[in-house]
Amino acid sequence: MALIPILAWLGTARDARGDEKEEVATESFKRATQAYAHKDFRAAALAFEAAHQVLPAGATIYNAGLAWLAAGEDLRAARDIKDGLAMGDLDATQAADARERLATLDRRLGHVEVVGPPGSSVAIDGRDSTMLPLLTRVPPGVPQL
Repeated sequence: MALIPILAWLGTARDARGDEKEEVATESFKRATQAYAHKDFRAAALAFEAAHQVLPAGATIYNAGLAWLAAGEDLRAARDIKDGLAMGDLDATQAADARERLATLDRRLGHVEVVGPPGSSVAIDGRDSTMLPLLTRVPPGVPQL
């Protein structure tokens, strides 16, 4: 599985505050790339996510998804790959790869759809509440009620 690091988001900040963000994101991205090269996929995924939090970019969160996939964390991989696609800034090759990987993951994961009256929201597993309808991925297994 090849990591596809994209540094397109580097160099986009224009002011001192932006420069600081860029520096923090760049350092996180470098740590992620090094961790991935050393096959420390969990550390790589967390560092890519940290870089994305500071300076969001589709390729960065997509790379986090690839790292989670390599770490065997399918649910987290699916979330980050989906988020990378949703940002709309992956190149055509990355977007096609992301869609293919997400389709493969979707065959291995369960799905839960929550519906309700207009304006309703739900919080699952302590996460922020989300407006309905909601379709989310869950790990496979026996449902616990």
